Amino acid sequence: MAILLGSYYAGENNMFGRILYETGLTARLLRTSEYLDLLSYGIGLTDIAKKAAGVDAKFLHKDYDLESFTQKMAHFRPKIICFNGKASAALFYSWQYQRKLKTKQVNYGLHSMKDRTFSIFVAPSTSGAARRYWEPDYWRQLAHLVKQTQI
Repeated sequence: MAILLGSYYAGENNMFGRILYETGLTARLLRTSEYLDLLSYGIGLTDIAKKAAGVDAKFLHKDYDLESFTQKMAHFRPKIICFNGKASAALFYSWQYQRKLKTKQVNYGLHSMKDRTFSIFVAPSTSGAARRYWEPDYWRQLAHLVKQTQI
């Protein structure tokens, strides 16, 4: 995949496009620059830190905009929200439940929200920096779940 600044998952070691293709969430392997084509597969992308990029550990508290994220989710009403990695999921849950959660307190897999307007799925990060935590089976579970919601 060619690296394109401003694109999601642009790192050359990022496995995002590859796992979407391998699980059947996309019909072909998309190049990084084709991230907008994910919409045709019913996949939308956004993030909690819209103005920051790179390794999560280097982000500052002010880089995150959880209120804007939840407004987008209320507007677009996805059936499933997938967090690519535990760090962003822990931030979301901490904000949602008003108590600090660490990544080790967040489990991979399917989570239901208390208002049940959508489900949350936490998948292992596709980042090359997170390879030691890589477990593609969770991404396969997500693909199965997505296919079930399309029926």
